[in-house]
Amino acid sequence: MKNSLLAFVAVLCYMMAAAVFTACGKDDDKTDSGGSTQKQVVSIYYEFTVGQAYLDFYDVYCIYTDVNGVVQNEKCSSPANYYKQSVDYDKAPSSYEFSVIGIPKDPLPEIDPDASYDVSCSYVTSVCVKPSADSDKTIKIIMGSTYSHTRSTKGSALKEAIAKGQREIVMKQTGTK
Repeated sequence: MKNSLLAFVAVLCYMMAAAVFTACGKDDDKTDSGGSTQKQVVSIYYEFTVGQAYLDFYDVYCIYTDVNGVVQNEKCSSPANYYKQSVDYDKAPSSYEFSVIGIPKDPLPEIDPDASYDVSCSYVTSVCVKPSADSDKTIKIIMGSTYSHTRSTKGSALKEAIAKGQREIVMKQTGTK
């Protein structure tokens, strides 16, 4: 009786040890199909530039979703602006937006109708899912767009555009995770 009790306890200890060592294995990053899963991040990058006429005659605002999912509305005072952040996929916002608007200044500075004014604009939006270990590899694009034009306009045309009121410098871009 004592021998069978000892054998039972030995088998029980063996089973418990096997369970403990199996649970502590190093293969937690393997999928059922044998591939490995990596921690993923959402990389957020917004960049835009505007010609000097926008800054001289408009209050320029950039509206964008930040890394915490909060829609920011920032007044911009320089021709070149950007936002770049990464966040763990599980903590990343589910939706994103980016736009740039111009609201005519009040009072409006003097505009020479015969002068030429720089109304250039360019932007890049990139919100994508990447493995955290390989920032060059993209798994999924959530939102991405590029645009660039270099242009100048006469002061008379600029006055007409400003008279129309608020201007969408960059139309609203959106994306969902």
